[in-house]
Amino acid sequence: MRNLSSLLSALALSSIVAAQTVTVPDLFANAEGGTSGFIWRAGLNRVQAAYDSSHFQSQGAGLISINSVSFRLGGGLTTNIVSYPAVEIYLQNAAVDYTALSTTFANNRTVALPTTPNYSGPVTTTAVPGTTPNGFFITIPLTTPFVYDAFSGQDLLMEIVIAGNPVPLTANTCATGFQLAHRANSVRSVGSSTSAVGTFSVFAPLARFGYTLPAGGANNLVNGAGCITEFGSLYEAHNSTLFDQQNSAITFSPNGGGWVVTQTGTFLPVGSIATPTVLTLTDDSDTNYPFTVGSFPGWTSLQISSNCYVTNGTAPFVPATLPNLASFNAPTATGFYCWHDMDPGAVGSGAVQVEESSTVTTVTYNGVYTWNTFAANNVQFQFFATGEVTIAWGTMSLTGGNGYLVGFSRAGTNQDRGSIDISANPVLQIAAADRAPLRMRATTRPIVGTNWGLETSSIPPNGVFGVDIFGLADPGINDLFFIGMPTCGLRATPDVIGSAWLNLGVPNVTVLPLPADPALTGLSLYATSAVFESIPVNAFGAVTANGVQGLLGTL
Repeated sequence: MRNLSSLLSALALSSIVAAQTVTVPDLFANAEGGTSGFIWRAGLNRVQAAYDSSHFQSQGAGLISINSVSFRLGGGLTTNIVSYPAVEIYLQNAAVDYTALSTTFANNRTVALPTTPNYSGPVTTTAVPGTTPNGFFITIPLTTPFVYDAFSGQDLLMEIVIAGNPVPLTANTCATGFQLAHRANSVRSVGSSTSAVGTFSVFAPLARFGYTLPAGGANNLVNGAGCITEFGSLYEAHNSTLFDQQNSAITFSPNGGGWVVTQTGTFLPVGSIATPTVLTLTDDSDTNYPFTVGSFPGWTSLQISSNCYVTNGTAPFVPATLPNLASFNAPTATGFYCWHDMDPGAVGSGAVQVEESSTVTTVTYNGVYTWNTFAANNVQFQFFATGEVTIAWGTMSLTGGNGYLVGFSRAGTNQDRGSIDISANPVLQIAAADRAPLRMRATTRPIVGTNWGLETSSIPPNGVFGVDIFGLADPGINDLFFIGMPTCGLRATPDVIGSAWLNLGVPNVTVLPLPADPALTGLSLYATSAVFESIPVNAFGAVTANGVQGLLGTL
């Protein structure tokens, strides 16, 4: 076995440094998030958006030269073709963490204005396919690229200044994050491009940054993904006007502590099970309904919210109006959701009704109004004594401005799998518990003459020991099924196997000294990890992490 010194001396393969992109917030790189019509609006605007450095690190973007920025249209929408005569884009390190933005714009900047904008000129929107997620309807090439180091500990601040009304005077609704949990935040002064202060909005625009790697810059790139990933929850976040599950149903069938979700079931006519019990629910309220003749395995009662979700009755709801992904991913009780801001106490609204029999208990939102509208929703939760659950929909309101969050979530903290298009998937799986993929990440950039830090995390609880693998190349293997490791990959040739390390219940950190040789600049070293388990999930007995490609440099 060759040692690391001989491996480094053999480095001879140059890295590919072609143009690349990074999308923030990273959770919505390939999924629909929130939307806002108050960014690329029909009028003047100033928006500051701050993005946590982890978005860049997670996508292998360390020291980068950002040369373009693009904005995605809201899912399912078509572009309003308009031209903004005067737009400025500023990129810089944020003076504060994204969670600590000030409503005074100047307090968030590390470079005071006036300064040279990274772009100044007109912007014209372009047509996109209308898919969900949608295409990028604005792309702005920067005349002055910005060099950003995601390992500096500073977040990225983007400032958008719209100094002239669009022609024609029409807005576009763009994709955004919608919670601080998405690691992004914004401040905006809607209607003014010159105001010194703005108001907070967690609806930070989703942005795709194009970049190149600076010559001589040390960088970390992520190759492939770790294994094995299992999710104990499932959701789809719907825009209020694009809800596509009305007049359909989905059924959750028990499966080894988890669920199999299929496109089956039917809306049972109100009164077909028993005489309905009408619940007294007002806006943003809930009530506990103990089973009498009905039953559902493991549950003794139903906690029923006016906002269209039902949990196992072990904890009261924290009042919440709009669908809230952070709350969904960390609930106090296990439940099923079609979360939408409703008001069964409104004058003229239908009611929430319960029917029980020995085989099934139904909770029906029978013509319940979307809050502050006269638009009715018809949703039914069916809890069967066999353990199956069906959510069925009739006619829905598709109005009111607040979305729908459909799915299932367990009590506790759930890892976020992103929004899934439920109606487009005939069969979906929900595991008995979360399992995050084994992950390797760099904690420092591989600058020659310094230490390259690597961390392996999300180690399975039954992991016994792990090893680090270093190589001269990326074999590009994403599925080692042929050696009994299905869905696990190998993203570093095993030229050097590091010393075994024990699983101590915390991430394992490896520090790799790099020679102080400038001749290594531009060459790559590849790393990954493997962990062996006491209760193996595959025939080989181990799982692997994603790969990290260290592009060596002097900067």
